[in-house]
Amino acid sequence: MDVDELLVRVALISTVAACGARAAAQSVYVDFEGNNGPTSPPSSSYAAAAGVGGHWNAVGQDVSVLLHDIAGQPTSVVLTKSGCQAISPGIPPTDDHMRLLGDLYYGDALCGQDQPDLRISNLAPGTYQLFVYAPGDGAGSNVSFLSPFQAVTVDGGGIPWPAGSVFPGTYVDWFVGVRIVHVTAPGSTLQILLQHPGSDRGVSGMQLVRLDDATPFCSGHLGGCPCGVGQPGAGCPSSFNASGASLSGAGSRQVSNDGLQLTATGVLSSGFCVLFQGTSAPGNGQGVPFGDGLRCAGGPLKRIVQRAAVGGVLQYPAPGDPPVSVRGAVPASGGFRTYQLRYRNAASYCTSDTFNTTNGVAVEWLP
Repeated sequence: MDVDELLVRVALISTVAACGARAAAQSVYVDFEGNNGPTSPPSSSYAAAAGVGGHWNAVGQDVSVLLHDIAGQPTSVVLTKSGCQAISPGIPPTDDHMRLLGDLYYGDALCGQDQPDLRISNLAPGTYQLFVYAPGDGAGSNVSFLSPFQAVTVDGGGIPWPAGSVFPGTYVDWFVGVRIVHVTAPGSTLQILLQHPGSDRGVSGMQLVRLDDATPFCSGHLGGCPCGVGQPGAGCPSSFNASGASLSGAGSRQVSNDGLQLTATGVLSSGFCVLFQGTSAPGNGQGVPFGDGLRCAGGPLKRIVQRAAVGGVLQYPAPGDPPVSVRGAVPASGGFRTYQLRYRNAASYCTSDTFNTTNGVAVEWLP
C-alpha cells in the first residue's frame, strides 16, 4: 500500500446491483439544504474541490434520496441519512460557495442521534475520490469514514482551502476532507460517520467522483503547488505558463481493444517530456510536492514514453507506437492506473528543480 494513499475496502452491504454505467453515472454531488427543504443548491458550473462542474443534488428533509449524476441523469445510487434535519444558519446564499456551505447536516441528543451517519449505497466497483465539506476547528476535519473492515478518520488529514481564494471571509476556516476509496463489490455502500455531533458540527456537502474513464484529477487549484495556485484540470504554474500544463485522455480503456490516447498541452516545445504510469494516487488524489509541481501518479512507476513535445503538445500513442496498456504492461484482467507527464522547465523559478508536471489522469482498465 502506498504510504501517501489510504485505501478503504468497502464491503458488500446491499443486495441491489449497480447499473455498471460509465463514470458520470456514478459521480454524484450533494448539497445539504436547510429546514425548509431544497431551495438553492450551487449552479452546475460550480466545481468546488473536484475541479469539474456538474449537477448538485439538493438534499433536505428526505431520509433517503435517489441521486442524479453530474449530468443530471438519475442513477442507482441512494443517499440515506440517519441524523437530524439540516439547519440553516441564516447566511444569505449570495454565491455558489455560500450555497454549498450555508447549511449543515448534523446530529445531537435532541433528535436522538448522537452519532448519525450518511450512507451512499448501490455503488459500482471502481476507484473513487471523495470530498467532504465540514467546519474546521484548526485541528482538521470533523468527519470520519467507516466501513465494515476499517474505520478511517480524516482528523489531521483535512485540506484547508486557500485563505481568501475559494472560501472568502468567514469561510477560510472550512475544511475539505479528501479520501481515495476503492470499491470492490457491486452494490457496495460507503458509510460516513459524523465524529463530533452537535448543531455546530456537521457536513455541508460532498462530491464523489469515480476515477475510471480517463478522469483528470490532482489539479493545482487546491493549493499545494510549490510555485502558486494552479487551475482546475491542469498542473501547477510554470515559469512560462501561469495556468499550468494539462493532461487529458480519450478512447477505449479495454486492454483487449486499447484505444486510449493521452494528450499533454501547455508544455515547452524544447526539452524532453516523460509520460509515466503509476498504480496509485498520492495524497489521496491531491498529489504531493514534486519539482515545481505535484506528483499525482505513485506506486511502482513505468515509463510510457520519453520524447520532445511539438508546439507545446505531446500525444501518445503516435503512429507506430505500441498502445498505452502494452507499454504499461497492464494485465489482461485490467486494473486501476494513473498517468502523468513530467516536463523540463529549467528557467529560474521558485525552486531549484528543473522540471514541472501536469495534472494526473486516472484509468480503470477493463479486460
